[in-house]
Amino acid sequence: MEGFWGHLIFTSINFIILLVAITLWGRDKILSSIKKRGETIKKEMEKGKEERDRAYKLKSEYETLLKSIDDEIKRIKEESVRKLEEESAQLMDRASQNIKRFEETIEELIRSEYERTLHSLKADISERALKKAQKMIKEKLNEEMEKKMLFETFSLLKG
Repeated sequence: MEGFWGHLIFTSINFIILLVAITLWGRDKILSSIKKRGETIKKEMEKGKEERDRAYKLKSEYETLLKSIDDEIKRIKEESVRKLEEESAQLMDRASQNIKRFEETIEELIRSEYERTLHSLKADISERALKKAQKMIKEKLNEEMEKKMLFETFSLLKG
């Protein structure tokens, strides 16, 4: 049985002996290694799941935080717009009041100037009319009549 069949039988017997030796002496080590590797893989899977859960939780927290920040930005923007509108309305009211007071002041100044000018014109016209009347009277009356008229005027003013 030499040849191919002999070599095949010899190799098969050696392989079986090797398997028996591994099974008897190395089986526990192999099984423990496989078991350890399985446990390591299981732990890593659990750790990965925990990290994934933490990542989802953190993502959710960040999304909530971003939402609250967006809401706060929106609220601040609305508040700013409202305040600007209020301040604008107040400025417009103050400007309207100032314009009204300015118009009233201008009208009062115009009225005052009109009355002053009218009074001045009346006084000037009265003075000119009086001078003209005196001149006409002097021309028509003589000195005696002037005295008589003066006395009559004084008597009228007294009485």
